[in-house]
Formats: sequence, structure tokens, C-alpha cells
Amino acid sequence: MAPVVSFSQTQGPTLTASFTQPNVTLKAGEIVSNVLKIVSTASEPVRFKVSLTLPGHWRVMSLDEKIFTMEAKDTMYIPIRIIPSNLKGNSQYFISAVLRDSSAKQRASASFVTASIKQIRWDLNIFPSSRIYFMNNQTSVPFAVNLFNEGNENQDIVLTLSETGKNSILTDSTGLIVKKRFFNLNLDPFRDTTLHFNFSYFEGKRNFRRVDVESHNPGRRYDEKKYSLYFHSQDPKLNGATSFTRNKRIEFIRLNSVKKVSPYNGFVLPVIMDANVYNVLSAQPVMNLVFRGSTLLENGASLVYFTQMNYSSYYYNPKAYQNSSFYLGYYHRWGNVQIGDVSAGSGFGIPASGRGITGEYHITDKQTVGAYFTMSPRLIDPYRVSYGLTYRGIFADKQVLTGTLGHTQDRIGNYSTDFLGARYTFSVTRNHHFSVNATESHSTLRFLPGNPVHYGTLLGFSYSGLYLKEKLVPTVQVDYASRYFSSTNAQRFNYSDRISYMLPGKRSLSLQNNYIAYEMPTYVVGTYTVNRYFNNYLYYSLNTPMGRMMPGLFYNFADQNNIRLHYRGVSFDYNTYNQEKNVRFSFSTRGGYNYLPDYPQVPEFFSMSAYSLMQYHTITGSVRYTYGYQNIYDINTLLQQRIYPQMLYLSLQHQYLFPDPRFVLESNVSYSYQNYNYGHSFGLFPDLYFYTFSGWRFKVSVGYNFNTSMPNRTDLYSGNITTANEQDNKPVVNQGVFVGFGVRKEFGIPIPKKYRKKTNSTVSFVAFIDLNGNRIMDKEEIPLENIVIHVGDHELLTDENGQAKLVNIPSGGYPMSVVSLTDLQGWFPLVDDSLQVSNKTVYLPLVLLFLTKFTNDGFPFLFHDVEWCVYVFYSLTKRHIVVVLREEQHVRDNAPKKQSFTCSRASWYKKESCLY
Repeated sequence: MAPVVSFSQTQGPTLTASFTQPNVTLKAGEIVSNVLKIVSTASEPVRFKVSLTLPGHWRVMSLDEKIFTMEAKDTMYIPIRIIPSNLKGNSQYFISAVLRDSSAKQRASASFVTASIKQIRWDLNIFPSSRIYFMNNQTSVPFAVNLFNEGNENQDIVLTLSETGKNSILTDSTGLIVKKRFFNLNLDPFRDTTLHFNFSYFEGKRNFRRVDVESHNPGRRYDEKKYSLYFHSQDPKLNGATSFTRNKRIEFIRLNSVKKVSPYNGFVLPVIMDANVYNVLSAQPVMNLVFRGSTLLENGASLVYFTQMNYSSYYYNPKAYQNSSFYLGYYHRWGNVQIGDVSAGSGFGIPASGRGITGEYHITDKQTVGAYFTMSPRLIDPYRVSYGLTYRGIFADKQVLTGTLGHTQDRIGNYSTDFLGARYTFSVTRNHHFSVNATESHSTLRFLPGNPVHYGTLLGFSYSGLYLKEKLVPTVQVDYASRYFSSTNAQRFNYSDRISYMLPGKRSLSLQNNYIAYEMPTYVVGTYTVNRYFNNYLYYSLNTPMGRMMPGLFYNFADQNNIRLHYRGVSFDYNTYNQEKNVRFSFSTRGGYNYLPDYPQVPEFFSMSAYSLMQYHTITGSVRYTYGYQNIYDINTLLQQRIYPQMLYLSLQHQYLFPDPRFVLESNVSYSYQNYNYGHSFGLFPDLYFYTFSGWRFKVSVGYNFNTSMPNRTDLYSGNITTANEQDNKPVVNQGVFVGFGVRKEFGIPIPKKYRKKTNSTVSFVAFIDLNGNRIMDKEEIPLENIVIHVGDHELLTDENGQAKLVNIPSGGYPMSVVSLTDLQGWFPLVDDSLQVSNKTVYLPLVLLFLTKFTNDGFPFLFHDVEWCVYVFYSLTKRHIVVVLREEQHVRDNAPKKQSFTCSRASWYKKESCLY
């Protein structure tokens, strides 16, 4: 907007007025500032007043009916300061100034426009901090969430919170549990509000969730634990990436006074030994021995190792060692090497597996080459040998090319195969992804006269995409292998697809199809039979607060062993899981009619299956029921069967953690029934585990199994029971008792010193009130608990004796800091900001910071020079200051040299030098 200039409206002295800034942008919290320029063309002085026209409730500063006098032909600049009020965002305000003489006549006027831009901004803060620590024996801590409106208008804010972790409770300032996870707030400009909460944790309920028997540690409940809350704030009327938000994450931390960084006191190879003996007291005991482990080496590489041996012979047999499996893998940023039982070439139709070596080398971050050599099943007297080369490259737009060139020789099959394969994966836009692969094989069949050579091909294609604003999701997979690909001597074809359409309200409609066809050689050389399976499944998925439901329809076709079967019907699946209550339920059923088009004498028959799983805390039960024929491999079995088959299977698993967490009991009970032979089977298999605090695990297993069956048969059509002879009426009973033992221990194999650069150390800490400032804990000085010690990424909390310990931490230098969780009223830690770790005790003295108070016992004050540490103590009783000078490099060795001098308190406050 151009400035508005006005001239005098009367005859006589002439004045012109204008503002130097025709447009002023008004920001929240600022005053309106401009300058009024007045020019006089008169030949004599002019007297006038300035009055402003303002929006309501706005106030002007410093004018107050002031009379101005201008000399002839002069120019005057008058600063204008206005205090705005009740601003509205994205608004313009017109401000005018009128100059009047002593007779109240207007001599000139001017105006300008000030614009207010709406500012949406607020700040979210957590008090006392975003990391809150629990003190010893404390399970609840207060905290506050503060929001401050930094915008220039009244602001609506929605504050939501989410919780990560379990076993915690959030209460408000009145002690009520916070069940509502959102808060609607309204703040005036430059106003704030504070929400007060209490966060509490509790130990998890025993036997509420299962413990992992492989990693259970009875002392883990004393380990460091972290709980998190996440606060999110936004304008409820604005959504999208450009809307203003503020987020904060709070961590509630429970520390221990002892932290074991590594289970070992030196650099070792950690190994888990797991030995189990089964079928003790039976005819054939079996022992299984496993050693496994992994570790991170000093050069950043990882090492993985595994071996397993099985013993079942009463006498020495070298096959127990020859047939044992082992694996050693070395993974580094430049590649990897794997030795032992390895596999390679998978994905190209001719996998190579067995005992050998495989490796990869990263030429660049995007180019990798590899090689492999395997002998199966063992290095000694193998019947198959495979070797080859591999390649993997990543190109522009995430295009990936992989390839392999290999050779396989089979001594038992008496053939050899050379093959070359490649796979190319690429994307067309971000919504369409393709993959094509091809493998060509060249097989020499030495078991046939003339050693004929067969050429074969394996082709593959896959696609996945997104259509209709990512609501339609199709996937397709096709694979084809020719008859003479590799040594299979049979064609194979596999097609599968799935098309899903996402509906509103967490619903979807999906169609899934799968077609499989493969040849099977017959007894007549050169002839084949083809087995085909075509399964089609249409289902509707609906997520509700009660769980996920999936009703569906299916139509399956099978042509197996020249038996064509059509099976069509309905299905229903349901599952739900309440994570907070640890309750799970699932149910799945499928049923329909079967039709044999080549056997009209067999009427359509019904078959179905149902399965249900129920879990409540550490109890899990399952039920499986089948009715009718689930698979038909032989038509004679169907025609001769006299009882329509049914089967029921029940199982119940339970885990019990004893009050003493070193004991865990797992029990498994099962029962099954088959009607066609009146078979009953019952089994009870409890396992008792005992864990020690030193890492041992012992297991005792006892099992009992009971089976009974009758050879009676019922005619499928008449229902009459037929018995071959009287002996058939006697049930066949089998039962047995099984006993087993197991032991598991994790230990470390020490690495010789010449092959390791670092060792582990244990550092003990002692925090105390240092009354005399000597940095040594004397007898009369008291320990301090609830002192947080930071050493690198590790944290500790001193106990009631002021002690803490960091066990088996790699030696070296670490940054260190110390913070008290309680208000020590001026006492602060006098510690270095770094720690050189070794086996030692580190004292953490806390001294009194000199502020404005003096005590009878004196106070210490510390400042550092380049070469000296200077400690200053003031004693009110002795009326003098003691200065302790100590060279930094001799702090731990030499006692301080004290010099006394007199210094007035006033000169100290003025920071004057006091020389002794």
C-alpha cells in the first residue's frame, strides 16, 4: 500500500505528513512501531497536536496531548509506538494520524496499515526432564507436561499419549488412574498450562506370561529396566504433513548398583553347551550334544559357530563324529566366509548343500562376488560334489542382478550337471515390482548307454503392484522347469496369484489361486503320469474390536494318481488376542462335499476339519477334529473302508514359574482318538528346569505314553460291525515311560593375549560427602546413595552404602559424569569428566559449592588452571581462607600443600586476588 500523504486544508502555513513505513507487519508480543514525517513549507513556526485513530483497546505511547512546534521550512520526525491488543491472525488494521492546530482545525493527516499474520506455534516441555530415574526402593515418580502457546491467537491443542512397555501405571495429580489417552486443551496467546502425573511401575505378575526357557535368567528382575511414554500434540483442525506438531518422549529408568557389561572377565569366544539324554531306562538311550555361539570381534566382524553330535551306540563308532554337523561363519564389512555344513545356489533350481566352504567378497557396496565348494553328506567318502561362482550387483533405481555358474556331480545317481542361472529384479515406479529368472542346465547321464546329454530350462516370473490409490494389490508367481532340467527327469509347473482389494473400515476382499502340475515317471520307461492341483480360495477379512473374522469359499481340484477329485465348500477363520490380558483365541474350520467324477458308484461325501487354540496367560489348549477323508491316495482304500473316519486330538500345555524363579515347570498333556480302529492315545510329558545364578540350567524330563486300539471295523454303508475272529476283540495296548536329563551352560573360551587388544575390567565406585576435600573417603564421611554414574553408554545407581560396580567392561577411556537424584543443597560432585577403566575403586567425592552461605565446617570451591588445581576452603570459625595448590598430574599421588592467609569476605565477593 502506498503511503497516504495529506496537505493542509487551510490558507496559511502549509504542512505535509506521511509515515516512513506504509505497511508494518505485526508479530505476536511486539509493539507497532513507525515514524511520522512532517514537512513545513511555511515561513513562520507552526504549533500542532497529533491524534491517532486506533482499533479498540489499542494504546499509544508517549504522545499524551503533546504540543509540537515546527520552525519555518523545517522537517520533523515523530516516533509512533502503539501497544496492540486482541490481535486476530491474518488481519489488517488501518491506523491514521491527524495534525490539528490550536483552533482544532486539521492541518494534515497520514495513515499506514499494519497486518497481523496468524502464527500457530507452541512448545511442549517435560519436567523435570525427559529422562527420569527411579531412586532406590522407589516405584513411583512425579512428572509434569507443560504446553506454552507461542502463537498470536487462542489455540486449540489435542495432547495424546501412548505407552511402550508393560507393567506400568499412569495416574493424575489426584491419584486416579489415567484411562483417557488424550486431552483437549485451549490456550490464550503467551499462556501455558501444566498437567501433573505420576508414573509407577510394578514387577510383572508371575505366571502371567511365559518365560523363554532358553534365555531365562532368574536374576534378570534386578536388571536395568526402561519404560517410555510418548506425548504428541497437534491442532485438531489441521492435518497433514504441513500441520504444526510437537512431540516428546519420556524415559523412566530403573537402575541397579551392579551392571555386568559382559558375562566374562576377558575377551573370549562365548559358547553355549546344551547336552540332553533321552530314553533313559529304555532299550535305546540317545544323547544329543550341541555347542553353539556367536561373538563380535574387535575389528567389527562377527563370528558364528555351531556343532552338534548324536550318540546312540553302546560301543565306539566313528560315524558319530563323521555324521556330526558343524558350522563356522565369519562376517565382515568386506564379505563373509562360511565353513562346515553350508548351502549355496538356492533360488536357481539346483541347490548345493553339504560339508564345504562358501564365501562372498564385496568389491564395492553394490558389487559382490562369491564362490562355494561342498561335498555331501561329508568330506570323507562323499556321494555328491558341488562347486560354483556367484554374483550380485545393485544398479540404478534399485535394480538387482544375481547370477550363478556351477557344477554338480552325483556318484550315486551317476550323473553330472553344469548350470548357469540369473535373476533380474527391478521396479517400474514405486508401485510395480518385477522379478525374472532363468537357469539353463547341461546334464550328462552316465547311467544310460552312450552317456546321453540332456539340456533343461528353469524359468520364473513374479510381480507385485498397487492400483486404485493402493487399494488393489495383486501378486503373481510363475515357475516352470522342463523335463530334463537338472536330473529330475520330469516337468514341473507352478502358478500362484493373490488379488486383494482394501475396503473402508479395515476390511478386505481377497482371491487366492494356486495351480501345480508335475510329472511322475511310471514303470514303463518313457511314460509319465501327471498330477495336478488347482486350489481357489475367496475370502473376506474384517477387523473388529472383538477380533479378525475371515469367512470364505473354496473350490479345489486334484488329479493325483489318476484319481480326479472336486472339493468345494465354505471356510471360516477367527482370531483375537488381548496383549494386555495375554489372552488369545483362534478358530478355523473348513468343510464341503467331495465329488469323484470317474467313480459314479461313490456318492458325494462330506468332509470337514476344525481347529481351535485357546491361551490364557501361561496355559495353552488346542482342539483338532476331522470328519471324513482329508486326502485320497488310493481309490481302493476309499471303497474298502468300513468306517467313516473321524479323529479328535486334544492338547494342553502349561508353564509354571515357582516363587523361587530358579525353578520352571513345563507340562504337556495330549489325548487323541480315531474311530476307525477305536484307538486311544494319552501322553503326559512334564519338564522341570532348574537355573542357577551362575548360568547353569538343569532339566529333568519324565514322560508317560499309553496307546490302545481295536481291530474292529464298521461297514461304511450298512454300519454293521464285523469281526474276523474272537482274538480281534482283544484290544492292543502299548505303554511306556520315558526319562531324560539335560544340562545347559554358557561359558567362554579365552583368547590368547597376543591375539587380543583389549581386556575387561571391573570398576567399583564409592560416592560420599567429602567434608575435608581430600577426595578420599575418611571414616567420619558418610556415603551417598541415589547417585547416577554415567560411564560411556552405561549407567549405575549407588546403593544405600554409596557403592556401585561396573563388571567386565572393556578397558579403555570413557566419558564420565555424576548426577544426584536428590537435592544435596549445594553439594556437588568433584570428579573428572573422563575415566580410564581398569580394575580399581573410584571415589566420587561431593563437596559444598560456595554460594552465599558460610558454614562452621568450611566449604570447598574448585577452579582449574592449565597446570594447577586450586582448592579454596573458607572457615567461618577461623576467619581465614585455606588455599590448597596441587599439580594436576600429581593429584592421586601427592598430598596437598596448604598455605594460610587472611582475606576479607568483601574482597572475595568482588573476586579480588588474595595473595599469600
